[in-house]
Amino acid sequence: MSSSKLVYNGTTVDLDVFMPRKAFWRSARAFTGSDGRKYTWHQSISSCYLDLEDRSQPAVTIAEFKQRSILKGRKAYLEIHPQGEHMADLIVITWLYYETRRRENERGSDDVAIVGA
Repeated sequence: MSSSKLVYNGTTVDLDVFMPRKAFWRSARAFTGSDGRKYTWHQSISSCYLDLEDRSQPAVTIAEFKQRSILKGRKAYLEIHPQGEHMADLIVITWLYYETRRRENERGSDDVAIVGA
């Protein structure tokens, strides 16, 4: 099986290397941004969210995907907080991979093909 690749800023990387799982049994995936800081996507019951991980401070959520809510009449959307605006393109690309991987895993498949620009 071939691995998913990310093409970003003229560089091609293996997404499972760029954004590995934090632990085998958990769905969290971490990556290092172009600013050299560590970011982690996490899954909650109704959303997934991206935290800036800094060991000297509590984690800061910089993006969150809100699922559709029929009761609230809300469509699904990805919210990027001001702290993440400098890397909005990377947030969207990594969220797309994270969410696609999560959905594929729900179906029991590991075959995913995502390429970003």
